[in-house]
Amino acid sequence: MDDNKVLIELEELIKTGKSLGTKLDTLFHVDNNYGNNDSFIPASRKWEHFTVNLLKLRFGKNSEFLENFINALGSKSKKAEYYKENVNVATAVLEYIYDSLSKGLTDDLFFQREMVLFGDMLKQADEFLRQKLPIAAAIYGRIILELSIVEYGVKHGITDRMNFDQLIINLRKNGAIHEPFEVSLRANYKIGSLAAHGDPEFSKLSDSEIREFLSFIRDKVLTLE
Repeated sequence: MDDNKVLIELEELIKTGKSLGTKLDTLFHVDNNYGNNDSFIPASRKWEHFTVNLLKLRFGKNSEFLENFINALGSKSKKAEYYKENVNVATAVLEYIYDSLSKGLTDDLFFQREMVLFGDMLKQADEFLRQKLPIAAAIYGRIILELSIVEYGVKHGITDRMNFDQLIINLRKNGAIHEPFEVSLRANYKIGSLAAHGDPEFSKLSDSEIREFLSFIRDKVLTLE
């Protein structure tokens, strides 16, 4: 599939995602029965299906581009599949894919050793927090954290698919990270997971704690060599 055509399609999907993000209610409103996203479900579902199909055609059904778009969009609410936070995060992932494809930084291992691009993604997470969208900021932070560690694993010869916990255990066993850092990675990853899973414990975290989570990614993870 011609990459110029893919870029054109991605650009349109990004515009649509941003438009939906301005119209949809927040997860908080939907979960408390005073949001009204039902009228946007057909447009949101069409946007999702078009995007999934495009990513499958260009990168394959097992690509991490596709996986991370789906993970970013995946709603844990039983009352709604689409809301402001998850659509905004998924759209930001599409922007990252667009930038990577346009710069020729796409391959089967997903942004191999291009940690500087994750720093650009982190700016969007900071912006979500500034806009008082801590759930979006934390979910986006988790995506950045996980992708960065996956790429760090590739650098150290770990290319098998495994969950985050297995990956950092293997990195520690290989001597790539030390045990205290392994513990810190696991604790910070949990913050993003609480947000992604809609866990009530996440609401107990302050903006300051979310900001510390993003700072950990910026100062400790993106600086790995």
